[in-house]
Amino acid sequence: MATYVRPLGPDQQNFLIARNPGSVPQKYCMVPAEVLDSVPDARLQVFIEPPPEPEDAKRAYQYALSPSINYAILPQFACTPETIAGGLPDIADTPGDWEVNPGSAHPYRTAAIYCRANGAIEVYAIVNGNGVPAFTATPEEIAAVGVPLANTLIKEGGGGIRLYRLSSGEFQVNAPMGSDPNGYVVIWDGC
Repeated sequence: MATYVRPLGPDQQNFLIARNPGSVPQKYCMVPAEVLDSVPDARLQVFIEPPPEPEDAKRAYQYALSPSINYAILPQFACTPETIAGGLPDIADTPGDWEVNPGSAHPYRTAAIYCRANGAIEVYAIVNGNGVPAFTATPEEIAAVGVPLANTLIKEGGGGIRLYRLSSGEFQVNAPMGSDPNGYVVIWDGC
């Protein structure tokens, strides 16, 4: 089968693994036709197709992508905005659905949020200007909190980053900055 793909670097492979636990590191992601013109390093390549049964496909990916075998098997995942951009997102320069605190007096941000079309909220720690996945709050987790009477924690992730739903209906992310556990705060209306 022939499809357009873009090669993935180690950071991008780790990003996909973090978003798809239990998957095998991929060498490529599939470029959706609607963004093909905006991906200059996309290339048409021929791949073998995995078996249709999920367990058989999992074993096929493990085998085909092992360093000693290295078969060209159809990538498991479509490219995301992060993998199309060439790596993990640079929060300072990424337009669109990134919610950050533009009025921050701090010289750097320590957390950012990405709103997914399905209603999930992805929370990222910022490391050297790049977004590193901290956790994802699912639409179900967000709906379970609703609009609370008092500010309510939805989820907490690595590095002490926390996502809250405020009684105003807004969302808030607190992320440690220096010795202050709530030193960086992002508040936004929602996705």
